[in-house]
Formats: sequence, structure tokens, C-alpha cells
Amino acid sequence: MHRTPELRGRACVVGSGSIPMPDESEDQPSGARPRSRLRWGILLAILLLGIAARVALPYLLRPQLESQLSALIDGRVSIAVLRLSLLQGVVGLERIDVFSAADETGEPVVALGDLELDLSWGDLFSKRVRIETLRLANPTVNVRRLVSGDVNLSRLVVASEEDDGASGEPSEWTVGLDEVVLESGALHFVDDAVAASEPIALEIDNIDIERAEVVGHVYSAPMHFTLVATVSGAPFEISGDLTQSDGGKAEVAITMDRLPLHLAQPYLDLGWTAVEGALSLDLVYELEGESVSRVRGTVRVDGAKISVEGLDRAALALTVATDLKSIDLIGRKAEVGALRIESGSVVLRPQSPSPLPLIVRGAAPAESETALEAVEATGEPADAWEWSMADLQIESFEVFAEGENTAIPFALGVTAKGMTSAKSGRFPIDVRVSDGDAVLQVSGQAGFNPISADTEITWSAVDIPRWLAIAPVDGAEALVAARSEGKLTFSTSSADGTVIGGSLQVSAVEARDPGEDFSVKLPRFVVDLERVSVAESTGVEALIKRVSIEEPRLILTLEQAGLVLPGVGGAGDPGDPGAAPAVAEDSEQEASSLSVRIGEVSVAGGELTFHDRTVVPPATIALQDLVVQATSVEMAGPTVQKFRVGVGERGGGKLTVEGTYKDSKGKVAIDMDSWTLAPFNPYAVTYTGAEVARGGLTLDTKIDIDGSAINSANKLVLSQFAVSPQGDGDFFRDQLGLPLNLALELLRDEKGDISLDLPFRSGAVDSKLAMAELLAKTLKTVLMSSLKAPLKLLGAVTIQGGKIAGFGVAPIGFGVATAEPDLAALAGLGETLKTKTGLRIAVEGVVTKEDEAALRERIAGKKLASDHPEVAAYLDARRAGVDATLEPAAAEILRQAASSVTIPRDDVAALADERADTVRRVLREKHGVDASRLALTRSVGRVASGAPRVEVEIGAGGF
Repeated sequence: MHRTPELRGRACVVGSGSIPMPDESEDQPSGARPRSRLRWGILLAILLLGIAARVALPYLLRPQLESQLSALIDGRVSIAVLRLSLLQGVVGLERIDVFSAADETGEPVVALGDLELDLSWGDLFSKRVRIETLRLANPTVNVRRLVSGDVNLSRLVVASEEDDGASGEPSEWTVGLDEVVLESGALHFVDDAVAASEPIALEIDNIDIERAEVVGHVYSAPMHFTLVATVSGAPFEISGDLTQSDGGKAEVAITMDRLPLHLAQPYLDLGWTAVEGALSLDLVYELEGESVSRVRGTVRVDGAKISVEGLDRAALALTVATDLKSIDLIGRKAEVGALRIESGSVVLRPQSPSPLPLIVRGAAPAESETALEAVEATGEPADAWEWSMADLQIESFEVFAEGENTAIPFALGVTAKGMTSAKSGRFPIDVRVSDGDAVLQVSGQAGFNPISADTEITWSAVDIPRWLAIAPVDGAEALVAARSEGKLTFSTSSADGTVIGGSLQVSAVEARDPGEDFSVKLPRFVVDLERVSVAESTGVEALIKRVSIEEPRLILTLEQAGLVLPGVGGAGDPGDPGAAPAVAEDSEQEASSLSVRIGEVSVAGGELTFHDRTVVPPATIALQDLVVQATSVEMAGPTVQKFRVGVGERGGGKLTVEGTYKDSKGKVAIDMDSWTLAPFNPYAVTYTGAEVARGGLTLDTKIDIDGSAINSANKLVLSQFAVSPQGDGDFFRDQLGLPLNLALELLRDEKGDISLDLPFRSGAVDSKLAMAELLAKTLKTVLMSSLKAPLKLLGAVTIQGGKIAGFGVAPIGFGVATAEPDLAALAGLGETLKTKTGLRIAVEGVVTKEDEAALRERIAGKKLASDHPEVAAYLDARRAGVDATLEPAAAEILRQAASSVTIPRDDVAALADERADTVRRVLREKHGVDASRLALTRSVGRVASGAPRVEVEIGAGGF
């Protein structure tokens, strides 16, 4: 133990203290005084040297320290004050500024404020540098990212020389910090590389670190650290414990309260014009070597709003909170306790090329470099995340669905429990969408791996036009009114793929286009689905229990471009009316994958008005009392077990079609009763050049179908049918060789009806066009057959080139020089005129040379009667039809007398007209032919060759 020498004498004041001095008056051994003085002189010199060193050393070391630190960077380090307390092991630095050589502002990049180190000298003997306390007060770091993308701090780094390859031994020294304390610091960040970015300020209240190992293993206990700060006004705190050995272990708590989200907007290259809201965190991060990397805690976003150009409301607004049970970053597993969207809204634009304005077209972020690198490194994509969510709640959430001229705000609510990515994992889900009185509810079970659902979908009071106004559907604006309700089951867990069942109803339907060319009114439409399955292997199979339509009212219009439909205008492209619709190459394959079976189809009542503007004048056909009943209808096949269609027209006509069809075989009966033909007049005018004034059609058809072969028996009756050609054309004359009116009158019976038996046998027909051509040929054949019969009764008929090339009515024979007709021939004409009431005739008497010779003989005989009685007797016998002969001499006398007789033309004309009048009289009196149908052509007194006769010309309606 050091012993303090005994001090005697006076006190010497040094500073504020005193040092006892030896008493020189006392007796001392010889030579002791000089040695004592020497010793004290040495001590005093050492003391003064220490004081001088204590005072001078900081001034000597500060420039050296600045120089050495500046040499380590591309810049300059400035230290205002260096303080040393060697005995206590304290080093203090005041106002430490770091300047970058590349910064021309003259402002320090880093201003460390005051730095103080408390060293433990005793640990140096154990090769340990132990800093008991490191205090840093008022540091400021100014970070700036330049336009080039470089960070100003990176410019302070001096590139190191290449390693010479020498391997040094690991140091035996360890370095540790018992405590690091930072007070009132700040970090300021300015980004010049991103336009419109806002400076970010990190104001640090304090940082406290305990037991920080810098080099080697110094402490057995983990390091603890705490950071309390604000980020752009948002309180921020991070604290935790870190074990710095055996691979490292840490548990860090991070809290942040309402960090402004707009700070992130310049870095989100998504085309957003504004981002609002605040982010709050309360997280714990766990790390243990390479085996554990987990996060847990809560995340909350308040009042988030994302705005995009051209939208007067936020594209997305959100207040959301989530409870993170565990996010395993290494195991790629996420367990979320609850996710609650407490309020918010989103804008949808279904008609836009970008239905979700939140996702600005062309502004999507680039692909993840990390994901691409993982694929390149392993040859396989990274493992998928496994996740679960105990509770999902979406409340008070509005969706604004916008169309061109309207917007529909509807409320969305979602509840789901136990959501998971686990294979075959199922969870209950409930979705509710409401729009005023309209409600859509989805409830049931769902799964993500694979995507699956077993749900029930119900809806009521859905205003269909309101929703179609925002949908990308052509012609949706034509739907004026319609409401829907129903219930469907939807399941993807079946072995048959997706299966749908249930019932849907549409009521109070009204649709029309502005020109009333299209109109639909439908009080009620119901579809009951027994089962609709959609599978990749079998396609679509639909089994429908019932389709019911009540009292439909339809107006349809056909134009040259096609059927007028809302939003279409015609069947073809308006720019190319003749263009045929495109047909996909695999259309047959796609069509074969659709199978539809309907148990029952019914239409009760209804009207159909059809306007056809493809003919001139336009045609309008009005149908009413529409009734349809069909059972066991299959589209793939097709098959109709039994069907009946009934319809009427305003003139009182009725049409019924009923029958069966299955396995390409069927029987169909068509019964049309007194169908008014006047509405079809435009078709007659357009295609035949004839105008239908009146008439009714009765049709009785029986059809047998066997594959593509069709056999039918058709009995057709035209009643009170009146038609006349228009213009110069005559379709019947061109096709049949007879004028239309004459042909029709020849076809009429005594009642004025035209009855045709039209058998039809098609055999195998490849196309509808071939079928139409065959039917036209059959009809022509029947007409020709029906016309030849009455023409043959009247006279000769010549057929050439498939049509009547010529015909003539046989003349009525008369006795020579008499007005006595051939009654048998006249009877045939009379019967024909009696049954063909529309026919008219013109008769003309013909006097022939034979008549003229007989008249001359008759006049000459009267002159010879007194002188030659045998001549008179001969002439009387011939007039009576008795064979008689005359002696040659008497005959010569008669010839010579007759040759000198001249017959006046008036007498010839009188005989001809008498014959014609006789024919007219007999037809009127004996056969009941109206005089208006019997025209007389007066004779001009000509003498013709041939037999005495009356010539007949036949026609219809006039000559």
C-alpha cells in the first residue's frame, strides 16, 4: 500500500486547494534537504507536464483526427472541439460536420452534433475495447437522391484498393458498447429523381442501445435497443432485443401512428393523381438465424383515398384494419386473424376498356424482379404461399358502377370465416349487394384450392334496365322496363363440374327502339332449372324443367340488312349489308358440346306484329292468340316429344301445328282455316307481279319426316280469291303459259274455290334452297295438271317446255246454211262455263263457202220450183237431212241457176250473227250462264272456209 509521506510546514495554495510543505526549521539529517527538494521538483515537473499535456493534447489531436477521418471519405470532416479526460476515459467531440466534395451547397451532409465516449481502461488489458457509454446529441443527416439516381451519401465513399490477397489472422480484440444514447436527432430525405416528391423528415427523440457487440463476443445478454421518433409528424417507435451470436436472434417491436400515405405517391408508378390517408402499424418482428423470420401485429389504414384523372370521386376509398397472427417469411405462410374493411368505396366502369379506373391503363408496375430471378436460379417458380384468414368483414362499402349517362351506387357487404389456401379447405361466406329495394344475396361454402363454391344465390326486385345502362351490351337502352327475382344454387364440387339449379323470373318487360321497329311487352317469363352442368369433358348440359311465357306482345321489322334489333339495326354489318357473319372454324365442335333438354315449354296468349320492308309495298302481318305447348324438347338431336302451336289472325283465320319429332323421325299436322291473304299482297306484287285483292287460305297438311326425307300430303283451298296482274309482267304466263286470271278461273270450282291436292316427296335434300326449289317444281307440276283437264274439255292443249304453249276452244258446229247448232258440243261448253263461274266467252258466227253454195242453191231452187219440181223436192230433202239424189240433167240445171245467184253480204252477216245468238241463247236458257259472261262479236259478212260453225274465245275478267 502506498504510504503518504508526513507533510509538515506551510500550505501552498494551488488553485483552490493547498499542499502542506516541509518545515525547514526542524532538524534534519545532513544531505536530506537537497534530496527532498529534488524529489518534489520531479513530482512537480511531472504534474506540470501532465497538466500541459492535458491542455495541449486536444489541440494537437483534433487536426490529426480531422485529417485521418477526411482521408477515409471523398470529402471533409470538421470537428469544432475535442475534449479528453484520460483518467476518467472520456473522449468528447463537439459539432462534427461531414462535407461532400461533390456537394456545392457548402452545407454539411452529416452534422453529428456532440459525441461523447466513456471508455473502460481496465478492459484494455484483456484486449477488449469496451465503451461504457456513447452519447450523441442533436445529430442531423441530410440524405438526397440526385436526378441521376445516386445518393449523396454514396459519394462520400472512397473506392478501396484491390486486396493483395494476403490473409491476416483474425483479431484477438473485441469491441463492445455498454450503452448508446442518441438524443434529438433528425434525418432529412429529399428525392430529386422523382417528380413531385415531398421531403421526408425523420425527427428522432432518442435512441437507446444497450450491450452492442461490435467485434467479437462481448456480452452474454442480448442487445436491447429503443428508437423513439416522428416521421413527417407521425409518431414512430421501434424497440427490441438482439442476440449477436449463434446466427443471430432478434425480437423487434415497431409502432407507427398515422403515417401520411401521400408520401408514397411519387414512388407508385400507377397513374394515380392523388393519394390520401394514414398508415398505422403495431408489429413485432422475430428473427432467429435462417430458420425463423416472422411478423405479427396489426396494420390499419384510415381514410385512404386514391384519385385518378377524369374521375370526380375517389377511385378507391378505404378504411381497413387487419390483425396479423403470423407472417412466416421463410416458410411462406401467412395467418391473418381478422381483416375488416370498415368503410370505403370503389368506382367501376363496365363499359370502359379499363373497367376498374383504379388500375390506370398502361401504368401497371413492372414484373417482380425477385420472382423472375427465383425462376431463373431454380428453374421453377417460387413456392406458393400458404395462408389463412380467420375472419373477413366488409362493411359500409359502396360500389359506384358508372355508365355513359348514369351511375349506380350499391352497397356491398361480405362476411367470411376461416378462409384458407389449404387444399380442399372450405369456409362459409356470405355476400350481400343492395340497391334500394333490390337485394342480391350469396350464401354458402367456398374454397380457393381448388376454386370451388357451394352457394345459394337469391335476388329480388332487380331493375334490369337500371343495370344494363352501365353494362357493355349493345341495344341495352331499348329495354324500358323489366324486373327480376329468383333463386339459384351454384356448386363446383360435383364430379360433373359446375352445376346450377333453381328458378328465375323476369316480369313487366317492356322494350322498344325509338322508331317502334322493335317492341316487346312481356308480363311474365319464368325458367325453372333442374340442372345445368358445365364440364370441360362434356361441355354444357342443361336440363330445364319449364319455360313459361305469358301473353307476349312483339313487334318485329325486317329490312334489307336483316332483322331490326336494338343496337344492331340488321343481321348484317351496316357497312357491308351483304357480308355474311363470320363462322369460327371450330363452330361445329363447339355446337356439339351444348346439350339442352326442356321438360315443358308454354306460351299462353300473345301477339306478334311483323313488318317486312324488303317487299314493295311493305307488308304487315298481325298474329294473335299465340299458344305454344311442347314437352320433352331437346336441342341436341333435336327432339320434341309432343308439341302444339296455335295462332290466329285478325281476319278470323286460325293456324294449328302439332305433332312429334324424335330421332330424326316425326309426324306433323298443319291445319290452317280461312287465313286472310290480303296482308300477303306485297309478297304477291313483289315476286309474281300480281295483286291480291281478297281471299282466304285453308290448308290441311300431313307431314311424315324420316331423316332428311319429307313426305307430305297437302290439301290447299283458296276461297273468294281475287288477284290481278300489275304492270306489263305476268308471272303465271311466264311460268305456266296462261294469263293469271284465266289460269285461276280454270282452277276454280262451281263455288269459286280453288282446290289443289299437293303431294310432296323430297327424298334426301341437302339444303334449304334445294328444298324450296323442289317445292316450287312440285307446285308447278300440280298446277299444270289441274289446268290441262279443263282445257282439254274445251278444246286442244299444246304443252311445250314445261308450260302451255297453246290451246283453243273447239268451235260449235252448225247445219249448212242453218242456225241449228251441234247441241252436244254446246252442252260441253255450257257445263264448263257453269262450273268455272269466272270464265267469260266471246262468240262469233262464221258463214263458210259451204253455207254460201247451199244458199245459192236454195234461192235458185225457189226460182226453178214451178218448172222443175224435182229440184225443189231434192232441196227440201237435204234441208231435212235426208239423203237424196238428183238426175244429172236436173243437177246441171240447178248448178247453172245457182251460179248466177249473188248472196248479199248482209245476208251472210245475218246468218253468222243468228248462229252466235243461238249459242248465247242456249247457254243462257239451258245452262244458266249469265248473259254478262257471253259477249258477241258481230260478223262483217265474210265467208270462210271449213265447216259451218260458231267460234268461241275464252277469257277471264274481260278481253
